[in-house]
Amino acid sequence: MSKIFIIDDEPQIIHSIEQNLNHSIYKIFSFSNAKKALSNLPKLKPEIILLDLNMPEMDGYDFLKNLKELRIDTPVVIISGENKIDSAVKAMKLGAVDFITKPFDFVKLTETINQYMKIKKHQISKFPDDRIIGTSKNIQKVLNHIQKVSNSYDTTILINGETGTGKELVARKIHQLSDRKEHPFIEINCSAIQETLMESELFGHEKGAFTGATDTKKGLLEVANNGTFFLDEIGDMSIGLQAKLLKVLEQKKIRRTGGLKEIDIDVRFLCATSRNLHQLMEENKFRKDLFYRINVGVVNLPPLRERKDDILLIAEHFVKTFNVKFRKRIEGFNEDSIQKIISYSWPGNVRELKNIIERAVLFEDSDTINDVLFDHNPNIEPNEQKLSPGQMTLDQLEKEFIIKTLKETHGHQVKASEKLNISRSKLKHRIKKYNIDVDSIKNG
Repeated sequence: MSKIFIIDDEPQIIHSIEQNLNHSIYKIFSFSNAKKALSNLPKLKPEIILLDLNMPEMDGYDFLKNLKELRIDTPVVIISGENKIDSAVKAMKLGAVDFITKPFDFVKLTETINQYMKIKKHQISKFPDDRIIGTSKNIQKVLNHIQKVSNSYDTTILINGETGTGKELVARKIHQLSDRKEHPFIEINCSAIQETLMESELFGHEKGAFTGATDTKKGLLEVANNGTFFLDEIGDMSIGLQAKLLKVLEQKKIRRTGGLKEIDIDVRFLCATSRNLHQLMEENKFRKDLFYRINVGVVNLPPLRERKDDILLIAEHFVKTFNVKFRKRIEGFNEDSIQKIISYSWPGNVRELKNIIERAVLFEDSDTINDVLFDHNPNIEPNEQKLSPGQMTLDQLEKEFIIKTLKETHGHQVKASEKLNISRSKLKHRIKKYNIDVDSIKNG
């Protein structure tokens, strides 16, 4: 039986959804509080989440941010009374897969749930996220090294590599191959969290430890007990916190902020950096004693430009992944696109390749990718136009972007196609497809 979370602070909405869903197919868990739902996620493991945006204490946006930080990939469908396109775009940028406005059609809601249930199952069975793809000599050497370091129960590992090379993927692979695989994998990005909040996130706090500490909170180090703790971009950690982390690594004990008791933890540490730690040590920005403590098992990830034999293989994998996401049946690339992909230097590595293939699949209308564009994709912000009640589709979102760009270029289609990073012919096709009146845009 498939499990569904409904998170909404309006009891009548929850009741309506519960009444209209088939209880012989779905097991429904309802929450009026997003924080409570978040705490129940690891235990209940729903296949899909229906989420309201405007809620007290923790709103839908913060809930999505938490999912992203915890690397939870459960599909989230937004159910909201907000019917503005900017709300939908913001939610989707944070990882939501769809947006349905209230009052909604329950037939459409059920269809949407079924659709993402199928996609989720398909992704799990065919495109597991933990695959490190490649047959090149360089990546095979990395995979061999991963296998070796995974056999150790508590050796600290340092993963070096440029941005976008897949350091987090390697960390997860090490965890999955280790004896700790049944226990938590907790990740924190040292560059993404403010220094003032980092200590509380790592060590937790006791009730009353500071203004606003209304409850005792476990830190992530405590949550990770018996599992693996991944410190991404450790080179960005402050010197003060580096000293505290060193103590944890050596003693395997923590103390919550405001607490008196030391708590034993059994955690394996994986660290990653895209920075030169030797240079940071020379600049007194990274502690030498911490470096020697984490630089035990080392995995060096090659940049994509040094894995030429793997590039097309990875690109084809992403085509399959985004075929599922965008419900397309693209088979591969034409010869011109293949040459572009192979000859490009990929300064952003695998992450850049993934983003470019996603865009190519999204905008391709044939069964073969004919257009691969590497130039910068401008961040086009959507306008405040409201959607009519009902399901927000990818087509609606794309149409709004095109209209806004045409307005910005005063109806000049060549300039608009450049801003959108699509060919002139593709823009013409979409103008026709969405019945966009370019003349009226030119005339204001």
